[in-house]
Amino acid sequence: MVGALIAGKISNPLISVPLAFASHFVCDYIPHWDEGTYWRKKSRLRLFNETVVDVVISLTLSFVLYRNILLQSDYVSLYLCVFAAQFPDWIASMHLILGINNPIFIWVEKVQGGINRKLDKPWGIVTQACTVVLLYTVLYKIF
Repeated sequence: MVGALIAGKISNPLISVPLAFASHFVCDYIPHWDEGTYWRKKSRLRLFNETVVDVVISLTLSFVLYRNILLQSDYVSLYLCVFAAQFPDWIASMHLILGINNPIFIWVEKVQGGINRKLDKPWGIVTQACTVVLLYTVLYKIF
């Protein structure tokens, strides 16, 4: 949803896409829940299934936010930014979920593991929602 907020505010993809990508690492520092919380206790199949559900929910909520609240319709920009914001997770999941031992995938997973602050449900979901509301307020109500 952070990618959707960025796409809605900054129409130039040369700025919005790298900013959405960088936002991933900033947001990882904010304690949050995701399907990777307690991943070591989950099978790869369970982690994969939870990831698919998470991606579908995030794409749906981003679309609804972008279209109905931000009143935007450049869906290419939307999904470029959403994908850029999620891209580090996509790369890390190649090793974590699919077991591909590519050095880049492993490195990204380790970098993210070092900065990712996990917080279990329900509070991790609350911090995610608060982050989106705060960013929306800053980008659309203050600036």
